[in-house]
Amino acid sequence: MSSLELVAGRQARFASSGLPAGSTVARQMSQLVSAHLQRHQSGVLLRTEGEENGSVYIALAGWLGVSRSTLDGNRLINDVILPGDMIDPASANAQTSAVEIEALTDVTCAAIPRAKWVRVVDQSPELREVVHQESGATLTRMSGRMLRMGKSDAESIIAYALCELALRSTGRALEEVGSFQLPLTQQQLGDFCGLSSVHICRTLRRLRRNGVLDVCNHVDVTLQDVDALAEIAQIDPESLRAEIMPRIILTPPLSHGQKQRRQGAGLARSTA
Repeated sequence: MSSLELVAGRQARFASSGLPAGSTVARQMSQLVSAHLQRHQSGVLLRTEGEENGSVYIALAGWLGVSRSTLDGNRLINDVILPGDMIDPASANAQTSAVEIEALTDVTCAAIPRAKWVRVVDQSPELREVVHQESGATLTRMSGRMLRMGKSDAESIIAYALCELALRSTGRALEEVGSFQLPLTQQQLGDFCGLSSVHICRTLRRLRRNGVLDVCNHVDVTLQDVDALAEIAQIDPESLRAEIMPRIILTPPLSHGQKQRRQGAGLARSTA
């Protein structure tokens, strides 16, 4: 949930635009998060696929990867959990984990016992709405990436993934991002996009050569031509932002007539 914060020591504050500040459920969530904080180094597995499941995870710092693997070891990272996001890894039987959860970077998260989490959610219509919004955002971003993995070329797949991660990690509109950190290896980005690391390297090099983006130190990505990147990704940046970051209230663009009326009103005030 994108407005969770980690503050001093082992205290955590839970805040969301869907929850009244100082409400009982906000205090309950703060207590749950504070009581179940964990810190893990990059590469640590928090949960393995098929393992007994008992926790819901909320990320507070760092990036988590949610993946599944075939029997012969091929892996696909289905989703990346960023600070403020949550993941309930339970399968349909609620007893086993449907996915593997790995710390892609050093992370701080809350591993809340699932029974406690379900009880708090059941008691709070506001929290249920927040969870529903998070589920919708997750479905949108994953289905968008899957569509491109099944029907588009490598450039479109990678461009979509970069747009998604830029929006989610910065909280800014795509044209305002400029640069952002992508703390993934080419292998991890490949697992996220369903491509080989060689394919990732070649495609990033081509996007860089064409002036669409630049990558420095393997983690700093600069979006040089946002319009070109959005066209390659086959997205409308503002629509995607609204769909995968539902608590951001976006003002629709003004029509030509609305702009003229607003300009006229401003002129009238200045000459009054």
